[in-house]
Amino acid sequence: MILYLLLSTVCFSVICNEIFFTNRLIRQENLTLIKWHTSMLKLDYLLAGAKIKECKNDKLMLVSGPNYTQPNKDYVLEQYKGMIRVKGVKGGHMPLLNDVKQIEMNYHDNIFQMKARLKYRRTYEYVNKI
Repeated sequence: MILYLLLSTVCFSVICNEIFFTNRLIRQENLTLIKWHTSMLKLDYLLAGAKIKECKNDKLMLVSGPNYTQPNKDYVLEQYKGMIRVKGVKGGHMPLLNDVKQIEMNYHDNIFQMKARLKYRRTYEYVNKI
């Protein structure tokens, strides 16, 4: 009987831990997804009416559109120290998303595409017709 109680207690403890860590992982994944979408909304605002100067694999150079906070200003979208950021050519920067391991950018036929691999090997994709 004591052995049965001990075994039941251990099983119950393992199940409780698994439920706790699974819930924590789900919350973290949901938070990452919300951060991704929020960042891409900010990027949508920057790219609206923008003119693309050059796109390399890891860097996009553009001139902001007429409705952006600072219209007709040169900006660079790039990966920098584990983040995706937008920076002005003359200085300053605005982080869009943290915990970024790698990005790939492509611009062809007025379509901008960016793939980002985040922490924990999650990959997200953004596509925008400019």
